[in-house]
Amino acid sequence: METVAAFFSSHIGHIYFVYGLAFFTMGLAVTLESARSSDLPLARPMWYLGLFGLAHGASEWAEMFNRLNVAAGISTFAGDLVEVALLVISFTLLLVFAAKLAETAGWGKPDPYLVLPILPSLFGIGTGLLRFVLADPEVWLAQVEVLGRYVLGLPASLMAFWALLLQRRAFNRQGLQGFGRYLTGAAVSFAAYAILDQVIAGSTPFFPGSVINAANFLRLFGVPVQLFRALTAMAMAFFFIRLLRVFEHEQRRQLDQANAERLAAQEQALVAQQRARHETEALNRELEQAARELSVLFETCRILGTTLDLDTLLKEAISKITHTLEPVAGGMVLLFDPVRHALDVKVVDPEAEFRKQWPQAQAIAEEAFQSGQTVIYSPDNGQGDGTATDGPLRLIGMPLFAKSGCIGSLCLKTRSDYPHLSPTDMPLIETLAGQLAIAVENAQLYRTVQAKEELRGQLLERLVTAQEEERKRIARELHDDTGQTLTALSLGLGGLEESLAVNPAQARARLAELQSLTARAIDDLYQLIADLRPTLLDDLGLVAALRWIAKRYAERLAISIQVDIIGEKRRLTPYIETILFRVAQEALNNVARHAQAKNVEIRLIFGQGTVTLRISDNGVGFDPEAVLGESLHRKAWGLLGIQERVTLSGGRCQIDSAPGQGTRLNVQVPVSPAEVKHVEDSRVAGG
Repeated sequence: METVAAFFSSHIGHIYFVYGLAFFTMGLAVTLESARSSDLPLARPMWYLGLFGLAHGASEWAEMFNRLNVAAGISTFAGDLVEVALLVISFTLLLVFAAKLAETAGWGKPDPYLVLPILPSLFGIGTGLLRFVLADPEVWLAQVEVLGRYVLGLPASLMAFWALLLQRRAFNRQGLQGFGRYLTGAAVSFAAYAILDQVIAGSTPFFPGSVINAANFLRLFGVPVQLFRALTAMAMAFFFIRLLRVFEHEQRRQLDQANAERLAAQEQALVAQQRARHETEALNRELEQAARELSVLFETCRILGTTLDLDTLLKEAISKITHTLEPVAGGMVLLFDPVRHALDVKVVDPEAEFRKQWPQAQAIAEEAFQSGQTVIYSPDNGQGDGTATDGPLRLIGMPLFAKSGCIGSLCLKTRSDYPHLSPTDMPLIETLAGQLAIAVENAQLYRTVQAKEELRGQLLERLVTAQEEERKRIARELHDDTGQTLTALSLGLGGLEESLAVNPAQARARLAELQSLTARAIDDLYQLIADLRPTLLDDLGLVAALRWIAKRYAERLAISIQVDIIGEKRRLTPYIETILFRVAQEALNNVARHAQAKNVEIRLIFGQGTVTLRISDNGVGFDPEAVLGESLHRKAWGLLGIQERVTLSGGRCQIDSAPGQGTRLNVQVPVSPAEVKHVEDSRVAGG
């Protein structure tokens, strides 16, 4: 027995190589197979098993190299540290695999995920205590390895053993009994792995490591436990690699099912074809009628998809419906106008068909729009709910529903020689109405986008023009005021030099005038700089800048401007502060130019994740829809600029006003906690 023990001890490196190779092969195969999509619950945890195999195999190979270095007389503490780290990582991955597998297998109570935070925490605490007790790093690292096997590896292996047995039940329910033996083999392998690799570990000063360890196993049996570990790893790799065939089996079964469904569909099609071949002439006529109706539907849908111009789309669609759908003699489309809050007639074809029944047609269209249901009108039985077919039909009103809701209605007049609608007429008309509604909404959205793009271009043009005008104003003020003042100052200084020697008293008086002139030039420059951008905004922030501009406008307009700051004051990013300041500045400019207000209230609200600026006045007000409607020939560039600034910052802008009721501007801009910092409170400075 000593000879056998000596033989295996001399070849222990080869055993570790085979041991690591088995785990690495299993991990590589499982990892590659996990990338394949599968509906089996087993597929989700297999990724962690593959990572466990790779990490554990690398750990065993690190142990092999460490033993070779020891034999060569090379210090291996760094290598041992890498080996233990890889071992702990592999146990953690095995623990995650076991928890996820237990969840998919119907583990029940307690929750298997409870072990994920508890066991690593216990291992971390134990590692720290061992480092406090054991001064020798190598001894400490050896005990940490044993602790990892007891605290992490053993529970993870036992959980995996039981979860695999539970997974076998799930396989039986899914009709995969043939793969149950591989699950059983893998579970038994994990049980053996728990005993040979986790229970029989390194020596420790405490039980059970003081009695049950690898050294005593070698003395008792004459064979190193690593040999049995390698055999267990090879068995585990064999069973799991065989188990991976379940995914191939699943795909093959899905393919067989798809083929069976395809064959069934083909058989059904063949039966339908044979039944259609033996149908009567009446049925053939109905099929021909259905073909014509489908042709109408196709042609109408093709027209709806060929253009985004609303007028062209409506004209061509109604013309196609009227001239190709046999029961229909005429039609018209009415779309809801949100400004007028009424239905507008957009297209009528042919108009003569509706001239005598114009009031009834509009009433039917209005009722269909309001009720959201199909309305049928005939002289015999009046208005119906869309299902009655007694008596000759004359008018059909149908709502046009899109994603945004009901956008209008379609009104059709039927021919007098079609007293009854066929069973396919109404569904076809409803389908056409649905397609028409979608096409109309797309055309409206396209028109809105085009209008916004044109508006944005005009805003850009206005911005460039405003910048150039501002440059002209600055140049003019510098030339007219500051330039002349500096010229006068230069001439005065030149004459002062001659006056000093001749008339000192006159020179002193002239010097005082030049000082006053200098102070005025400085004030003009400060005023010009403040008009461009107040330094308060950069130095003290938005709160101080709002109070400054409110005080300035209050003095200039002789009105009352109240500034209220709500919430915990804090600095924002320069971009957000500039946007809110310019919004307030433009709002006060509008008050000065248009509002004729006597009282203005500015509220800056610091909320959780948002900053809100509310500006209200008691001025003359205006109609926002008329000023900010779809027409591009407008003059409210200031309000449009506000909306554009706020939209670009990801915020929302709401303008509430009415003639004679003042104006309320509400701007809300999102901010993240990383964009703010606390600032000192200050009192309201005027207004």
